[in-house]
Amino acid sequence: MIISDNYRFCFVHIPKCAGTSVRRSIEAFDDTGGAFTKRVEEHDILGLLDYVHIPLSVLERHFPLEYRKVRDYTSFAVVRDPFARFPSSLAQRIKMYKGKTLQNLSKKEVRRSLDEAICFLDKNRGESLLPPEFIHFQSQKSYVYNGGQRIVRNLYTVDRVSELLNRIEEVVGEKFLSRSQSSHQNKTIVYRSALVRNVVMALRPLLSVYVGRLLSERARAAMRGYIYVPGGDKLDGVFKSEYVKSFVGEYYSQDIALFRQVGETGAL
Repeated sequence: MIISDNYRFCFVHIPKCAGTSVRRSIEAFDDTGGAFTKRVEEHDILGLLDYVHIPLSVLERHFPLEYRKVRDYTSFAVVRDPFARFPSSLAQRIKMYKGKTLQNLSKKEVRRSLDEAICFLDKNRGESLLPPEFIHFQSQKSYVYNGGQRIVRNLYTVDRVSELLNRIEEVVGEKFLSRSQSSHQNKTIVYRSALVRNVVMALRPLLSVYVGRLLSERARAAMRGYIYVPGGDKLDGVFKSEYVKSFVGEYYSQDIALFRQVGETGAL
Protein backbone atom coordinates (compact mmCIF):
# COMPACT_ATOMS: atom_id res chain seq x y z
CA MET A 1 0.00 0.00 0.00
CA ILE A 2 1.23 3.46 -0.91
CA ILE A 3 0.00 6.53 0.98
CA SER A 4 0.98 10.00 -0.16
CA ASP A 5 0.10 12.67 2.38
CA ASN A 6 1.69 15.34 0.22
CA TYR A 7 -0.57 14.61 -2.76
CA ARG A 8 -3.42 13.01 -0.78
CA PHE A 9 -3.70 9.77 -2.71
CA CYS A 10 -3.49 6.08 -1.79
CA PHE A 11 -2.81 2.95 -3.78
CA VAL A 12 -4.29 -0.19 -2.21
CA HIS A 13 -2.27 -3.23 -3.23
CA ILE A 14 -4.58 -6.18 -3.94
CA PRO A 15 -2.51 -9.38 -4.06
CA LYS A 16 -1.64 -10.70 -7.54
CA CYS A 17 -3.21 -7.76 -9.38
CA ALA A 18 -0.15 -6.02 -10.89
CA GLY A 19 0.33 -4.13 -7.63
CA THR A 20 4.10 -4.54 -7.54
CA SER A 21 4.46 -2.92 -10.97
CA VAL A 22 2.34 0.03 -9.89
CA ARG A 23 4.10 0.35 -6.56
CA ARG A 24 7.52 0.52 -8.17
CA SER A 25 6.35 3.42 -10.31
CA ILE A 26 4.91 5.47 -7.46
CA GLU A 27 6.83 4.46 -4.33
CA ALA A 28 8.78 7.74 -4.44
CA PHE A 29 5.54 9.41 -3.32
CA ASP A 30 5.01 7.07 -0.35
CA ASP A 31 5.01 8.98 2.92
CA THR A 32 4.79 5.88 5.18
CA GLY A 33 8.52 5.16 4.85
CA GLY A 34 7.76 1.81 3.26
CA ALA A 35 5.74 0.63 6.27
CA PHE A 36 3.27 -1.19 4.00
CA THR A 37 5.63 -2.51 1.34
CA LYS A 38 7.83 -5.64 1.39
CA ARG A 39 7.03 -6.51 5.03
CA VAL A 40 5.95 -9.79 6.59
CA GLU A 41 6.48 -9.26 10.31
CA GLU A 42 4.99 -9.95 13.73
CA HIS A 43 2.12 -7.71 14.81
CA ASP A 44 1.35 -7.33 18.53
CA ILE A 45 -2.26 -8.49 18.15
CA LEU A 46 -2.56 -10.14 14.75
CA GLY A 47 0.58 -12.24 14.92
CA LEU A 48 2.53 -12.77 11.70
CA LEU A 49 1.18 -10.21 9.23
CA ASP A 50 1.80 -9.43 5.57
CA TYR A 51 1.84 -5.63 5.80
CA VAL A 52 1.72 -5.31 2.01
CA HIS A 53 -1.78 -6.77 1.70
CA ILE A 54 -4.05 -5.68 4.55
CA PRO A 55 -7.82 -5.92 3.90
CA LEU A 56 -9.77 -2.77 4.69
CA SER A 57 -11.71 -4.18 7.65
CA VAL A 58 -8.42 -5.15 9.32
CA LEU A 59 -6.86 -1.81 8.39
CA GLU A 60 -9.76 0.01 10.05
CA ARG A 61 -9.44 -1.94 13.32
CA HIS A 62 -5.66 -1.98 13.70
CA PHE A 63 -4.41 0.93 11.58
CA PRO A 64 -7.18 3.54 11.94
CA LEU A 65 -5.09 6.51 10.83
CA GLU A 66 -4.10 4.81 7.57
CA TYR A 67 -7.66 3.61 7.04
CA ARG A 68 -9.00 7.15 7.32
CA LYS A 69 -6.51 8.25 4.69
CA VAL A 70 -7.60 5.49 2.30
CA ARG A 71 -11.18 6.56 2.91
CA ASP A 72 -10.59 10.30 2.58
CA TYR A 73 -7.79 10.58 -0.01
CA THR A 74 -8.10 9.84 -3.74
CA SER A 75 -7.75 6.05 -3.72
CA PHE A 76 -6.76 3.58 -6.43
CA ALA A 77 -6.60 -0.19 -6.89
CA VAL A 78 -6.23 -2.75 -9.68
CA VAL A 79 -8.53 -5.76 -10.06
CA ARG A 80 -8.02 -8.96 -12.03
CA ASP A 81 -10.06 -11.80 -13.47
CA PRO A 82 -10.33 -14.26 -10.54
CA PHE A 83 -9.87 -17.24 -12.87
CA ALA A 84 -6.48 -15.82 -13.96
CA ARG A 85 -5.57 -14.59 -10.49
CA PHE A 86 -6.06 -17.96 -8.77
CA PRO A 87 -3.15 -19.78 -10.51
CA SER A 88 -0.94 -16.75 -9.88
CA SER A 89 -1.86 -16.83 -6.19
CA LEU A 90 -0.90 -20.49 -6.00
CA ALA A 91 2.40 -19.84 -7.76
CA GLN A 92 3.20 -17.06 -5.26
CA ARG A 93 2.50 -19.33 -2.28
CA ILE A 94 4.72 -22.05 -3.72
CA LYS A 95 7.51 -19.55 -4.37
CA MET A 96 7.38 -17.75 -1.01
CA TYR A 97 6.54 -20.58 1.38
CA LYS A 98 7.77 -23.75 -0.30
CA GLY A 99 10.92 -22.30 -1.84
CA LYS A 100 10.06 -23.64 -5.29
CA THR A 101 8.73 -22.41 -8.61
CA LEU A 102 6.09 -23.84 -10.91
CA GLN A 103 8.74 -24.75 -13.46
CA ASN A 104 10.29 -27.13 -10.93
CA LEU A 105 7.04 -28.93 -10.10
CA SER A 106 5.34 -31.78 -11.87
CA LYS A 107 1.61 -31.63 -12.57
CA LYS A 108 1.12 -34.06 -9.70
CA GLU A 109 2.94 -31.72 -7.32
CA VAL A 110 0.96 -28.73 -8.57
CA ARG A 111 -2.29 -30.62 -8.02
CA ARG A 112 -1.21 -31.46 -4.47
CA SER A 113 -0.49 -27.80 -3.69
CA LEU A 114 -3.75 -26.85 -5.36
CA ASP A 115 -5.70 -29.28 -3.19
CA GLU A 116 -3.98 -27.93 -0.06
CA ALA A 117 -4.96 -24.36 -0.94
CA ILE A 118 -8.57 -25.18 -1.79
CA CYS A 119 -8.97 -27.26 1.37
CA PHE A 120 -7.60 -24.42 3.53
CA LEU A 121 -9.74 -21.77 1.87
CA ASP A 122 -12.84 -23.93 2.14
CA LYS A 123 -12.29 -24.44 5.87
CA ASN A 124 -11.62 -20.77 6.55
CA ARG A 125 -14.49 -19.14 4.71
CA GLY A 126 -15.50 -15.77 6.07
CA GLU A 127 -12.11 -14.98 7.62
CA SER A 128 -11.43 -11.26 7.38
CA LEU A 129 -7.68 -11.90 7.23
CA LEU A 130 -5.95 -14.97 5.86
CA PRO A 131 -2.48 -15.84 7.21
CA PRO A 132 0.54 -14.65 5.18
CA GLU A 133 0.97 -18.04 3.52
CA PHE A 134 -2.51 -17.69 1.99
CA ILE A 135 -2.91 -13.91 1.81
CA HIS A 136 -2.55 -13.94 -1.98
CA PHE A 137 -5.88 -15.78 -2.10
CA GLN A 138 -7.69 -13.08 -0.08
CA SER A 139 -10.78 -11.82 -1.87
CA GLN A 140 -10.32 -8.69 -3.98
CA LYS A 141 -13.57 -7.24 -2.67
CA SER A 142 -12.10 -7.05 0.86
CA TYR A 143 -9.63 -4.45 -0.44
CA VAL A 144 -12.31 -2.33 -2.07
CA TYR A 145 -15.33 -2.55 0.26
CA ASN A 146 -15.70 -2.41 4.02
CA GLY A 147 -18.92 -3.01 5.89
CA GLY A 148 -20.83 -3.02 2.61
CA GLN A 149 -19.49 0.44 1.69
CA ARG A 150 -17.26 1.12 -1.31
CA ILE A 151 -14.08 2.72 0.05
CA VAL A 152 -11.60 2.61 -2.84
CA ARG A 153 -13.04 4.88 -5.49
CA ASN A 154 -10.87 4.37 -8.58
CA LEU A 155 -10.61 0.83 -9.93
CA TYR A 156 -8.80 -0.38 -13.04
CA THR A 157 -8.34 -3.78 -14.66
CA VAL A 158 -4.79 -5.14 -15.01
CA ASP A 159 -4.70 -4.38 -18.72
CA ARG A 160 -5.38 -0.69 -17.98
CA VAL A 161 -2.60 -0.02 -15.49
CA SER A 162 -1.21 2.67 -17.79
CA GLU A 163 -4.49 4.57 -17.43
CA LEU A 164 -4.24 4.34 -13.65
CA LEU A 165 -0.73 5.80 -13.81
CA ASN A 166 -1.98 8.55 -16.12
CA ARG A 167 -4.51 9.49 -13.46
CA ILE A 168 -1.90 9.48 -10.68
CA GLU A 169 0.35 11.62 -12.85
CA GLU A 170 -2.47 14.13 -13.00
CA VAL A 171 -2.72 14.06 -9.20
CA VAL A 172 1.02 14.59 -8.59
CA GLY A 173 1.60 16.81 -11.62
CA GLU A 174 4.61 14.98 -13.03
CA LYS A 175 5.62 12.05 -15.21
CA PHE A 176 7.24 8.91 -13.79
CA LEU A 177 10.80 8.18 -14.87
CA SER A 178 10.18 4.41 -14.64
CA ARG A 179 6.94 4.62 -16.58
CA SER A 180 8.13 2.55 -19.54
CA GLN A 181 8.67 -0.39 -17.20
CA SER A 182 5.41 -0.14 -15.31
CA SER A 183 3.09 -2.08 -17.58
CA HIS A 184 5.58 -4.80 -18.54
CA GLN A 185 4.37 -8.26 -17.63
CA ASN A 186 6.79 -11.16 -17.77
CA LYS A 187 5.53 -14.36 -19.29
CA THR A 188 6.51 -17.41 -17.29
CA ILE A 189 7.99 -20.30 -19.19
CA VAL A 190 8.35 -23.77 -17.67
CA TYR A 191 9.86 -27.10 -18.61
CA ARG A 192 7.64 -29.14 -20.88
CA SER A 193 7.67 -32.04 -18.39
CA ALA A 194 9.50 -33.31 -15.32
CA LEU A 195 11.40 -35.76 -17.54
CA VAL A 196 12.62 -32.96 -19.82
CA ARG A 197 13.63 -30.92 -16.78
CA ASN A 198 15.68 -33.81 -15.35
CA VAL A 199 17.44 -34.45 -18.65
CA VAL A 200 18.29 -30.77 -19.13
CA MET A 201 19.59 -30.44 -15.56
CA ALA A 202 21.79 -33.50 -16.02
CA LEU A 203 23.20 -32.26 -19.33
CA ARG A 204 23.39 -28.57 -18.46
CA PRO A 205 27.21 -28.44 -18.12
CA LEU A 206 27.63 -29.90 -21.62
CA LEU A 207 24.82 -27.82 -23.11
CA SER A 208 26.24 -24.58 -21.78
CA VAL A 209 29.60 -25.33 -23.38
CA TYR A 210 28.67 -26.80 -26.76
CA VAL A 211 25.19 -25.65 -27.79
CA GLY A 212 26.26 -22.05 -28.43
CA ARG A 213 29.22 -23.17 -30.49
CA LEU A 214 27.56 -25.87 -32.60
CA LEU A 215 24.04 -24.60 -33.20
CA SER A 216 22.74 -21.54 -34.98
CA GLU A 217 20.40 -19.13 -33.20
CA ARG A 218 17.51 -20.58 -35.19
CA ALA A 219 18.41 -24.11 -34.07
CA ARG A 220 18.76 -22.96 -30.46
CA ALA A 221 15.34 -21.33 -30.62
CA ALA A 222 13.86 -24.56 -31.96
CA MET A 223 15.52 -26.49 -29.12
CA ARG A 224 14.06 -24.10 -26.57
CA GLY A 225 10.66 -24.76 -28.11
CA TYR A 226 11.05 -28.47 -27.38
CA ILE A 227 12.26 -27.85 -23.83
CA TYR A 228 10.00 -25.02 -22.62
CA VAL A 229 6.37 -24.03 -22.91
CA PRO A 230 4.48 -21.03 -21.50
CA GLY A 231 3.54 -21.74 -17.90
CA GLY A 232 -0.15 -21.34 -18.63
CA ASP A 233 -0.02 -23.90 -21.44
CA LYS A 234 1.58 -26.58 -19.30
CA LEU A 235 -0.90 -26.19 -16.47
CA ASP A 236 -4.04 -25.51 -18.48
CA GLY A 237 -5.32 -28.99 -17.76
CA VAL A 238 -4.90 -28.43 -14.03
CA PHE A 239 -6.41 -24.98 -13.64
CA LYS A 240 -9.12 -25.34 -16.27
CA SER A 241 -10.51 -28.53 -14.80
CA GLU A 242 -14.18 -28.42 -13.76
CA TYR A 243 -13.07 -28.95 -10.15
CA VAL A 244 -10.99 -25.77 -10.08
CA LYS A 245 -13.34 -23.67 -12.21
CA SER A 246 -16.25 -24.64 -9.99
CA PHE A 247 -14.39 -23.72 -6.82
CA VAL A 248 -13.15 -20.37 -8.15
CA GLY A 249 -16.56 -19.53 -9.58
CA GLU A 250 -18.28 -20.16 -6.26
CA TYR A 251 -15.63 -18.98 -3.78
CA TYR A 252 -14.87 -15.75 -5.67
CA SER A 253 -18.37 -15.04 -6.97
CA GLN A 254 -18.33 -11.49 -5.58
CA ASP A 255 -14.88 -10.83 -7.05
CA ILE A 256 -16.11 -12.07 -10.43
CA ALA A 257 -19.02 -9.65 -10.28
CA LEU A 258 -16.68 -6.80 -9.28
CA PHE A 259 -14.22 -7.58 -12.07
CA ARG A 260 -16.99 -7.71 -14.65
CA GLN A 261 -18.38 -4.42 -13.41
CA VAL A 262 -15.00 -2.72 -13.72
CA GLY A 263 -14.21 -4.49 -17.00
CA GLU A 264 -17.33 -3.22 -18.69
CA THR A 265 -15.99 0.31 -18.47
CA GLY A 266 -12.26 -0.42 -18.15
CA ALA A 267 -12.19 1.72 -15.02
CA LEU A 268 -14.74 2.39 -12.31
